[in-house]
Amino acid sequence: MKPTTLRKRWCGTGSGCDPVTLLSVGHEITRSLPLPVPYRMICHRKFTRSLPLPVLYRMTCHRILLVLLLVFALMIGAPVQMRAQEQTSSPKKAPVIPHWKVSVSDDEPVRVTLLAEDAPIEKVIAPIAAKLGVPVSLSPLVKTQMVRAKFTDVSLGDALRALAPQAYVDCFVNGGAASSPKYVGVYLHALNEAPPPVTASVKARSEAILIEGDTEDPESVPTVKAKETDGPKLQVSFDQQLLSLHARRQPLTAVLYEVASRLGAPFEMQYESAETIDLDWSGQDVTGLWQLLPVHARLYFRADLQRNEKKVLRIVLLKPVKE
Repeated sequence: MKPTTLRKRWCGTGSGCDPVTLLSVGHEITRSLPLPVPYRMICHRKFTRSLPLPVLYRMTCHRILLVLLLVFALMIGAPVQMRAQEQTSSPKKAPVIPHWKVSVSDDEPVRVTLLAEDAPIEKVIAPIAAKLGVPVSLSPLVKTQMVRAKFTDVSLGDALRALAPQAYVDCFVNGGAASSPKYVGVYLHALNEAPPPVTASVKARSEAILIEGDTEDPESVPTVKAKETDGPKLQVSFDQQLLSLHARRQPLTAVLYEVASRLGAPFEMQYESAETIDLDWSGQDVTGLWQLLPVHARLYFRADLQRNEKKVLRIVLLKPVKE
């Protein structure tokens, strides 16, 4: 075993200013003290002379105040600068001047072309009414509306639907395959407004009351009686805007009267006709039936353009025109 030796060395706990006598022992002896921290030299820097505390405090306050003033100036000046840039970059927009252009075709069916920008609806509808030759009635609410629309070569129905939420067109059609509807009135209403009266365009004159009966001697026409017993002479039904008609050797006045009764419309007979017809018409539009009737049978109806429905207003048997 090596003898225990004592030696001195500068060491300490980290302050570097205290000499401590250390006990150096061999490896065979267990250490009872913690290892010392080696002494480290500390280099003292030479500091410049610092300013007094009041001076530093005032300088700090001045800097903070200067920063605040700069931020405040930026906050106020930025919107002003932006507005100035907008005024210089984009000049003031001129107010919109209402203008419109309407074109209506002369041939049938009527086609409409419209270009309108914030135009009064009364001004826009006036050329259409003049071309149709019929009055166009506007509800009080629709009169206040301004039109902004653009369409080219559309049907009259599509044009009226674009101008008002609810549009009604009163027309009449005469019998014959070559007959086309003629307009008698146009009505433009707002949503949830009541439709115009049924007599707004078609004035009531008189209503026929038809009394049917057989005035012939049954023995004089036995063959006809035998045929008539085979089925009903006249049968008319109307359901979901579709009309069915079966008539065999029936007077024209009786057929028109029965159709008017089924449709809930008045029948006006301007003369007594002895003409008889045979027809079979099943489940089709009522206006299509008039293509098979004589030319002096007239049908007045109203087209609801929003619901795509037709309502019969009146049926008239006109006096034949003498050529």
